[in-house]
Amino acid sequence: MAAEPQISEIERLIERAHASRLILTGRVATLRHRADIPARLRESFHSSPSLWFGGSLLLGWLFTVLVRGRRTAARPPTRQRKGVLAFALGTVAALAKPTLKTLLIAEVRKRILSPSAAAKPVGASRPFSP
Repeated sequence: MAAEPQISEIERLIERAHASRLILTGRVATLRHRADIPARLRESFHSSPSLWFGGSLLLGWLFTVLVRGRRTAARPPTRQRKGVLAFALGTVAALAKPTLKTLLIAEVRKRILSPSAAAKPVGASRPFSP
């Protein structure tokens, strides 16, 4: 008879351990769900996308206002008169750009590409030259 209370106590402990495991399994699943931040964000975004869109617009506007600050009355920029020398240098630079570009492309072809590609004229790849 002494063995029977001991067996019932063991069965009670086994049942208690089983119940504890079930409780811990549920708590671990809840903890995993809480720790999985990307999945929770995805779930939240899919459940209320308009709220996320409105919040991002509001946050962007607020950040822009805080970073840029208040605008003061803008004065029109005063235009400074440039001299004749500046005008002449600007004109020479504008006219020299196409020539410099052509010379630079020819030099790159000569140094980097093969000698046959550098000697090949631009129109040679066309089927019918005018």
